[in-house]
Parts: sequence; C-alpha cells; structure tokens
Amino acid sequence: MKGKEKKLIDRLKNQYRLSVTHESTYAEKFSILLTPLNSIILILLILLVFGGGVYALVALTPLKQHLVPGYVDEQYKDDALNARIMADSAMKELEQQQAYLAIIGGILKGEISPDSVDLSQPEEVNESVLNFNISEEDSSLRSRIEDEEESGSKSYLFKPVN
Repeated sequence: MKGKEKKLIDRLKNQYRLSVTHESTYAEKFSILLTPLNSIILILLILLVFGGGVYALVALTPLKQHLVPGYVDEQYKDDALNARIMADSAMKELEQQQAYLAIIGGILKGEISPDSVDLSQPEEVNESVLNFNISEEDSSLRSRIEDEEESGSKSYLFKPVN
C-alpha cells in the first residue's frame, strides 16, 4: 500500500512543461513548468476565489432579495406589518358598519324599536379598570424563559389557534 502511495506522490511531483507555440513558425510564445499537484492546487484556488466572489456578490448586494429563497427585506416586513394593521382596522370598521346597517334595517322593517337601540360609538376601554398586576403564572414563565436564555436553549411562544 505504501508503495502505491509513494508512486502517486512521485507522479504528482513530476514536472511537465506547458508551452504555447505559433502554428506556422513553431516559435514558442509561452512556456511554464507545471506539476499535477500544482495544477490541482491552482484549479482549487481559482474555484475558491470564484466561489467567494459569487458569495460576496449575492450577500453584499440587493441580489439576495431575488436569489436567496425565503429572504425578505426589512422594508417589506415593515410594509407587511403596516398592511396587516390597516386590514385589521378596516375589518373592524366594516364589522361596525355592518352592525349599524343591520340595526338601521331592523328599525326600517319594524323589527326593532328605535327607542331600544343605542347608536352611539362603542365605549373606550377604561385602563384604570384593567388589572396589570403580574400573576404567579406570568412570573414563573418569565423566570423559566430567562433561565433558558442564560443556558442557551430556546422557547418558542406561538399565537394560539382560535
């Protein structure tokens, strides 16, 4: 086995001359001494430089938005969040208008007495009534998450499915 490895290493270290000659005059234009090992190293180096260049081109330019699957620019995330908030507020407004029109339709059909309906805007939530005290479950969850963050493990909290 060592004899075969020795032969391979010797063959990789053999020198060969690469020369470029003019076809009609046979004048030598370019000549270089190469070994197969140098050729392999040169090819790997060229591939490494090319790969680094492609990586830099994609990672450091806006091309990553088009070439990297799943990459979303921060501006698009902010726009999506704003659109989601606007759609939510528009849905709430639509629900309020539909409820208002249903009440008006009931009044016009005579199904609902006009005196029994309060068409004023819904009341705002009084924040002084809300309880912002930290519960036992909340403090235990906070301490568990802090412990996991310190140890390096992660907890994922998901929005509950309605």
